[in-house]
Amino acid sequence: MRRLIRILFSFVLVAVAAWECRAGQADAAELAKLIDQQLDARLSSEGVRAAELADDAEFVRRIHLDLHGAVPTLEQVKRFVADAEPDKRARLIDGLLADARYGQYLADIWQGYLISPLADDQTRRAERFRHWLAGQFNTRRWDQIVTELITATGRMEENPAVTYLIEGRLPRAVPDLTDLTSRYFLGIRLNCAQCHDHPFVKWKQEEFWGMAAFFTQIRRRNAPSRCTNAAWWTIRN
Repeated sequence: MRRLIRILFSFVLVAVAAWECRAGQADAAELAKLIDQQLDARLSSEGVRAAELADDAEFVRRIHLDLHGAVPTLEQVKRFVADAEPDKRARLIDGLLADARYGQYLADIWQGYLISPLADDQTRRAERFRHWLAGQFNTRRWDQIVTELITATGRMEENPAVTYLIEGRLPRAVPDLTDLTSRYFLGIRLNCAQCHDHPFVKWKQEEFWGMAAFFTQIRRRNAPSRCTNAAWWTIRN
């Protein structure tokens, strides 16, 4: 869960910075500056002093773990440390993001959170969903991926995004989908507002069910195939 929180926090930071840049065409340096401002403001509010800049050996290890989930090889470390160019960190990040292993690593993490554990064909379903996620992470923005997941229609075999909406072979319960979607994609916990106004934060019961109303539109339509796994899933307009 700590790893998920760290990843979510990173996505939120990038989203906030990207939103502030939307009016203009900010370059990578400007976007990075906005992200740093968000971090500095949070650290300042918590009374925490930022750590010193990591040295090259530490940086190359951290960035490989963050983006590929594995430590670099000895040769990769030596090559990076020996590189005297001032933009070597940016080039390393670009290279790791462009590598297919970036999407595969994020898919390994997220399929464990997003897929229901109640599927009777768990291994096959998880592998199909993981492959879809990897392709998405390597080619699309986070907001586009989330949109595909929560508005998915069709058969799982043809559109693995539908997997997120299914608990076993039936639609996930509306309260569960509302809780999972708010937790994973918005970074907030709405489940306490299901039965009453949240006792500690601002969320109201009507807000929980207002969001839940979207998921009441999910329907299962029987397909011609006798296999229940070929059921057709749709969201009504």
